Amino acid sequence: MEDDRAPGAATGGLFPPEAGEGTGQMETWDVPRRRRSSRVLLKTAAVWELLDRLDLSQNELARRCGISRGYMTRLMRAERSPSPRLRRRMQEVLGVDDFHVLFFIVEEEEDG
Repeated sequence: MEDDRAPGAATGGLFPPEAGEGTGQMETWDVPRRRRSSRVLLKTAAVWELLDRLDLSQNELARRCGISRGYMTRLMRAERSPSPRLRRRMQEVLGVDDFHVLFFIVEEEEDG
């Protein structure tokens, strides 16, 4: 006995049609996926401690790193993530070899 129902009708149209039941129409059965991304942020307390030890101001750190005072403020407030080049420069200026002394990584999920 042949099934006269439309493809996917047996499951209420919730699942894609079985192999060989193609309708000739393009159907999308992709489920929206979450993408993982990561951001690198400053460890603000560590930066302040190093600035104090080195007798530097936040503005002087910005100048030595080649960025504006406003951008440094946004980095310190975790409103921006420093680029790899800026991270290396900050480590040089502050005399830090270990990435994890100044920075941490935040994993985030985004709707895709």
